Amino acid sequence: MARTYRSPSRENRAEQTKVQICLAAIPLFSEQGYAATSMRQLATVAGVSMDTIYTVGGKSDVFLRALEITLSGTTDGTALYARPELATPPLGGTLADALALVSATLTDANQRSAGMWSAFVEGANTDPALAVAYRKRIEDMREEGRRLIHRLVEWGLCRLPDDVDRTVDLCWVTAQHSTYTLLVRDCGWSQEEYQSMMLERFLELLDR
Repeated sequence: MARTYRSPSRENRAEQTKVQICLAAIPLFSEQGYAATSMRQLATVAGVSMDTIYTVGGKSDVFLRALEITLSGTTDGTALYARPELATPPLGGTLADALALVSATLTDANQRSAGMWSAFVEGANTDPALAVAYRKRIEDMREEGRRLIHRLVEWGLCRLPDDVDRTVDLCWVTAQHSTYTLLVRDCGWSQEEYQSMMLERFLELLDR
C-alpha cells in the first residue's frame, strides 16, 4: 500500500491562499451583499482561478469563513471568550474595568464586521446553509455572553444574576450588530458614544 506524502509547506501555502481569498471577499460581500456577489467576482478580486476559489468551498463556505475573520479580527476565528485579554482579571480589579474591556472589544468587532453581518442576515433569508449558520451563530454569541458572566462571577467582580438568560439576552441586544448599525450609521453616534452606552448598560445589568 502506497504511503500518502504530506508536505507541510504546501499545506501552509494552500491555507494562506484560502485566507487571501476570504480577506479579499470581505469588502465585496460587505458592499454588495450576499446575493449580489458571485464566485467569479470573488475569484477576480482575490486574483485566483475558479478552481482555486472552490478549494475553500462554495459561496456560503467562503462567506462564513470571511465572517469569522471579521468577527474575531484574526484569521483563525478566535472566539471572544477565548481572547487572551479576557482570560484573566483586569489590572484594575473592578467590574467596570472588566466590562470596559469587553465593551471596547465588542465595539471594535461591530465596526469591523457590520457590513458582513448585514450580508449574513440577508443571505440567511435565502440560502439554507446560511440560515442554519445564522441560528447557530446567534446561539454561540449568547453562550459566549453566558460564559463571560460566569467568568466575572468567578473573579468575584459581580454576583450571578437571578435570571442569567434574561441578562444575557439584554446584554446581547445592546452589543448586537443591528443596534450598532442603527445608532452609529443611522443616528450618527460616534464609536465612543456607542461604546460608552454599552458599558453603562452592562453595568446597569450586572452591578447589582
